[in-house]
Amino acid sequence: MNITSLLAQDQTPSSFSLLPSDQSKWLLIVGTVLVVSILLFLLTRAPSNMRRPVVVSITFIAGFLYFLEWVLPKYRITEEGQEVVRQWFFGLSYDYSETVPILSRLSQLLTGILLALGVFSIFRLHVRRLLKRDPNWLFSLVLLSSLIAMAYIGFSKFGMERSVEYRLMTEEQLKATNMYAAYDLLFDKGLQTLDAAMFSLIAFFILSAAYRAFRIRSIEATIMMAAALLVLLSFVPLGIALTSWINPDSVAGNLRIESVGQWILLKLNTPALRAIDLGLGLGVFAMGIRIMLGLERGVSVD
Repeated sequence: MNITSLLAQDQTPSSFSLLPSDQSKWLLIVGTVLVVSILLFLLTRAPSNMRRPVVVSITFIAGFLYFLEWVLPKYRITEEGQEVVRQWFFGLSYDYSETVPILSRLSQLLTGILLALGVFSIFRLHVRRLLKRDPNWLFSLVLLSSLIAMAYIGFSKFGMERSVEYRLMTEEQLKATNMYAAYDLLFDKGLQTLDAAMFSLIAFFILSAAYRAFRIRSIEATIMMAAALLVLLSFVPLGIALTSWINPDSVAGNLRIESVGQWILLKLNTPALRAIDLGLGLGVFAMGIRIMLGLERGVSVD
């Protein structure tokens, strides 16, 4: 299986895709690469006092485009009285639902580039450890071997799923192939099992941390401990059995442990979570403003 069949996509070309037979596609690719390379080269050669304004300006423009969606009118009325979407450059519109798919493709391209840089960084770091035989170099060997094996099997499985033979095979025939057997061994039986083991260890760690945090030293800690105990008892059979003798149809049925637990979750916990979400939203908004204006440390080039 070659790289052409692996990357073949049977999708309708979008505004950022040209027909394969169109020579302008290669000119567009080469021109884009040259322009971006020149801009990056000029940015690296620019004086230190010029790098920050350039990066801050690009960041501000990228964030300001999304801000314009909320303040500019999305539609206009034509002379015939029809309501049409306002258009600006490169087919983008003020309608967020039409703009996002185009911008998301650009985000996916950037994500792929960043992922490739991350993989390259991992290889460079762990290959150096292997060559120098640093302490725990065996862990680096296991990491690189697992990364290469999983990437090869994943891409091969992806290419096989896009072939004509795959559509004609039954589920039993697919499971009998070596590629699916290797994928099942590494992913289903290997990675997911290790994930379950790690999450179980994390659960015990959280339990021990909660035990240390729930020490009753004040009135607030006492209230929190009592509420947590009631909610926990409302979800286990032992706790429900403690108040099972109370008639659920009577007024006293509100004192059953499961009713008390639901009341705490719905009447006390939900408003508190909404207040936390409101605070987080305001914090994210403030952080976005700081990033757009270049006030956040680590965002711009110093």
